[in-house]
Amino acid sequence: MAIDSITISIDNINKDILKYYCYNNKQHTNPLLNTFPFIDTKKLKYFTNKKNNYKDKFEGTFNGIHITYMPYLNRGYISIKFNIPKLLYGYNIYSVYQYNSRIIWKRLCYELRDVINLIKYPYIDFWRITEYENNIDIIDDININVARYNVIRKIYTQNIYMDSTYADNGTIYFYPSKSSKSNPSYKIVVYDKLKEFKDKATGINTSNVLNNKELIHLNSNQNILRIEIKNYRSKITKDFSYTKVLSSKSEAKTEYLASPMSSYIGSFAEGFNYQHQIGEIKYYLKRLHLDKIITKRYRLFEVIEKDNTLKASTKKKIKNLIRYLNGEVKKCSVSDKTAREYRDFILSKGYHYIYSDNQLDPITIDGIIKKLPETQINNINRYKDSNIFKNFFY
Repeated sequence: MAIDSITISIDNINKDILKYYCYNNKQHTNPLLNTFPFIDTKKLKYFTNKKNNYKDKFEGTFNGIHITYMPYLNRGYISIKFNIPKLLYGYNIYSVYQYNSRIIWKRLCYELRDVINLIKYPYIDFWRITEYENNIDIIDDININVARYNVIRKIYTQNIYMDSTYADNGTIYFYPSKSSKSNPSYKIVVYDKLKEFKDKATGINTSNVLNNKELIHLNSNQNILRIEIKNYRSKITKDFSYTKVLSSKSEAKTEYLASPMSSYIGSFAEGFNYQHQIGEIKYYLKRLHLDKIITKRYRLFEVIEKDNTLKASTKKKIKNLIRYLNGEVKKCSVSDKTAREYRDFILSKGYHYIYSDNQLDPITIDGIIKKLPETQINNINRYKDSNIFKNFFY
């Protein structure tokens, strides 16, 4: 629902590169390129790969924005990694749900003015997204968010693997599978955003930042629980492509096609689209069952006991499964299939199978939006149905 860190990229830029660039601190003339001063590679650090020169690259970070230029990849590949809230407001404690892409582009132009001339490529809406983070910030009383975090660290859901290695330190990771940890298509990160911000803040008056009511509504007894979905290129390709299946006698292949909006699959405009952001957040809230009521132990057992369709023996087994999932007992003598059926039964009643000492309401998009400052709500209403043409007139 809010895009945070994002990496965008384009190909075929060699025709616009500065005709002099640096290899190992030596200047050489590049005969392939014209004299348009698009990127000053003398200000970037050069890395060579002796086995594969397609991996040769220039890199540098300017005002918190990271640039990578690979001259031999795709006739000149460049990527820009930046944090949208930090670019616009100076800090990434805020959530930017919608904004004018033209203003974002102008800010990039200004911050990178000493190394890149982006005038040649003014429409970042059409740039490819290489990876990006979509998140929601749950602002609530500290004890309520701590209770939510403790529930999330016990969640079991099919086809999503939880890594609780750093759970005691305040961060939980979810991956598509255990085997995909080293190279996932996506990962979900749950953590205390307020704590992270304060820990990383150096030379910043955090009180002034957090008291800016135009950007965040946060009381002294509240904190921010962030649920962040980091999408990598393989997932982006599937999320935003039109697919065409090519079949033959020996095999069938799927060809991924870009939308008419861009020559790239998964453009900035598509990833920054409000409806896409909402749809993705709703999907993962449902996968983690955070769209259900999280109630107290006795109440969960009452729901089971009052159900007239269950046998007494089945009720006993369901309650034992709940004890197992919540860490009360170490064994549960039901099959995986039966355990899934029992969890689905609890979910069908509108409750999560993990209980809490606090009654926790379901996480909803409307609930998140209502707690946003008026300026952010206005930006959502103004830009959620916008496009590159409308943005010229805002």
